Amino acid sequence: MKLSGWARYEGIMLSYLRTSLMFMSLLLGTLAVSTSAGAVSMPLAKTQITTMSFLSGPNTSSVTNTTNTTSTTGISQKVTYTPVNPMRLADTRCSASLAPSYCSGENLPGANASLGTLAAGKSENVTVTGVDGIPLTATAVVVNVTAVNMTGGGYLSIYPEGSTPAVVSSLNWTAKSGVVTNLVTVPVNTSNGEITVANGGTSGTVNYIVDIEGYYAAPGSTPAGLYNSVTPSRLVDTRCSESPLPAGITSSYCASLPSANSKLTTLGADQTENVTVTGVGSIPSSGVSAVVLNLTAIGPTSGGYLTAFPAGATKAEVSTVNFNNQGEIVSNSAIVKVGSNGQISIYNFLGNTNFTIDVSGYYTDGSSSTQSGSLFNPVTPA
Repeated sequence: MKLSGWARYEGIMLSYLRTSLMFMSLLLGTLAVSTSAGAVSMPLAKTQITTMSFLSGPNTSSVTNTTNTTSTTGISQKVTYTPVNPMRLADTRCSASLAPSYCSGENLPGANASLGTLAAGKSENVTVTGVDGIPLTATAVVVNVTAVNMTGGGYLSIYPEGSTPAVVSSLNWTAKSGVVTNLVTVPVNTSNGEITVANGGTSGTVNYIVDIEGYYAAPGSTPAGLYNSVTPSRLVDTRCSESPLPAGITSSYCASLPSANSKLTTLGADQTENVTVTGVGSIPSSGVSAVVLNLTAIGPTSGGYLTAFPAGATKAEVSTVNFNNQGEIVSNSAIVKVGSNGQISIYNFLGNTNFTIDVSGYYTDGSSSTQSGSLFNPVTPA
């Protein structure tokens, strides 16, 4: 596969920009579903940036929790993060009388089984705690929210159930967008474990999908789930496996990447490769529960998707980066639980594609009382 000279720089610069804005809601990615295009009519709102702050400083097992228990907003202070194997919590395509065949493999929670196509100006509540092992004590969740099958331009707003919605958006689309996804961190209404998904468009309908990657809750007795940022660095670029190297990719650039991932190659259809993410770059070799990264698909030969999940775990029917067309370059942020041997797995659904991974931070696993990092404070989007 040969890409023009700008491809390398596009991948690097976009990834570094996006990782510096981690968790914020402007990235593409997840689930391959083709849709028909219609007339473009897009009412743009302020783009939702899930408001957050990290409370810096060393934290040990003696961290004191100061949780705000206001149940209508689900906002809490000084919480820590727990990654999970990615799971699908909602897919409104599956409520149709003639549901697609893949719905049977998604194992959706019964609480969300009746959620359906969302009309303009309407909203639905999605249960995100007390299902699939997500505890009722979770005060915020990290989810990929995907818009598919749209019949007009519009946007989705994601916010705690019961709160007053602001004019913000979590993801925007035109009628020609195909599939659009953002990684969103959103507080939960702790009285019922729900978040709200609202279609802010003025016309048309849309289906949506919610995949969970992890949750925030009050600190435990160990320093687990503390965030540590690192200078963004590239862990892998599978274009370096090609011979000759694609235009714009140099041998010196490839030599600068971690040797642990130097043998990774272009992914074919239904193929998986394991990527080492600990002990490389600025990520410690131990004590890491999850990594914060950008996953970029480069030059796919067809539409499809990539899924990032812990190495050694069973891959669920979810996706991390979606690409609609041949030759695209598409990125999405992800917080991926670290699996066996300090690795994560990357799965490609269809066609062939190269990929890059850039890391910008990690969460502690609480295995040592000396671990430190930052706590997290999510707020209702505004």
